[in-house]
Amino acid sequence: MRLDLLVNDYVYRAVVDRQIVVFDGHLQRNFVHVRDAAEAFLHALPARAVR
Repeated sequence: MRLDLLVNDYVYRAVVDRQIVVFDGHLQRNFVHVRDAAEAFLHALPARAVR
């Protein structure tokens, strides 16, 4: 499990340590849904082909 990702770290700490640290500067916060990312790519493809 990747513990550098915020949600994974929260779950791990909740289960193992029984507590959650709200701020930890080394964590990456990548909250984007895969559908949103896919839509962004699909939206950008036709615009690039027009140029």
